[in-house]
Parts: sequence; structure tokens; C-alpha cells
Amino acid sequence: MDAPERAWKSAAFSQYPRGEAMGYSMRTPRYRYTEWLEPGKEPLGVELYDHVVDPGETANLAARYPEIIRKMETWFQETRTESALYPISTSG
Repeated sequence: MDAPERAWKSAAFSQYPRGEAMGYSMRTPRYRYTEWLEPGKEPLGVELYDHVVDPGETANLAARYPEIIRKMETWFQETRTESALYPISTSG
């Protein structure tokens, strides 16, 4: 608010627990890319949604667009930091 001319981030990041896994998402103006991870294991899977053609996120396009997945994965790894990956307890 103090510096409206300041550059904004080009994506928003979030995380969501599902059982033992944690989903880490990056939302750009067009896509939402999500990686599902469990501590100490290989990634469980990825999701890719195109908000231009599917704003309701009904079709995971990850298998159809490996080139976009590679770009999003690289961008995601470059823009997040390990300190941004906070564990969330799913127990009450």
C-alpha cells in the first residue's frame, strides 16, 4: 500500500494437507500447478489446471501437457524456498 508501483509476485502459493501428504500449489494468472509430497519420499503426483478453459478445475491436464508441467515445476522450484514449506498437523 505504501509503494503501489512495487512489482507483485507473479504467482500465489498455498499448501493443503491430505492424509500423510501435503499439496503445494502455485497459482498463476492462467494455471494452478500442485505437487503432492510426503516427507522423505518421491513426489506422489502433480496436478495442472488451466483456468482459461476450465475455471472450475474439473480436468487435471498434467498427463496431457508434459512441457507445461516441466516449465511449472522449474518455476515452482525456483520461486519457493524450503522455509516456505511448513508442516501442518492434521491431528486435532
